[in-house]
Amino acid sequence: MEKKESKRLKEAMLKVYSADQTTIMKGLKAIREVGTSGTIQPLLDVYRDSEDEEVRREIEDILANLKMESAIEPLVEALDEERFEEQKGLILSSLWNSGFYPSDHLEPIARAAVQGDYLCAVEAITVMENMEGPFQFDDLEEASHLVEEFLSQDLEDPKILLIESLRELLMDFRTHLD
Repeated sequence: MEKKESKRLKEAMLKVYSADQTTIMKGLKAIREVGTSGTIQPLLDVYRDSEDEEVRREIEDILANLKMESAIEPLVEALDEERFEEQKGLILSSLWNSGFYPSDHLEPIARAAVQGDYLCAVEAITVMENMEGPFQFDDLEEASHLVEEFLSQDLEDPKILLIESLRELLMDFRTHLD
């Protein structure tokens, strides 16, 4: 059974790299059924490179409905990938929509908030507001440092109020240190 699913997943991954939209959609349908956490970053690559809105919507839907805890790591890792700079909002939205609140990954989420656009900051704060901890001291310190550095440099940024609320949230997290 596992070998059959593995073969189906390989075939689906080949399809999503096709030039034919119908073939890509068939591959995405199969990935929805047998995808693993290993398919997340390749899906983000396809999303980034595709100009087809239907393909992009399908990938957004797949990522928003991830139900496997193993999806957290590839999503968080993707936040630090330069090639996914424009997809950071989607990645954060995927964490939130899937119900994942990775309390042990404050730093990359805070980095996405301060480096990304306004929407990215909103998504990052939404993810962090739902975190319950426990929080790691070093991760909390690094996230706080990123926020303080941003606030000390760029007071004209339209997301300044969001980042200030992120600072307050991080201060509240200090009460839940591990």
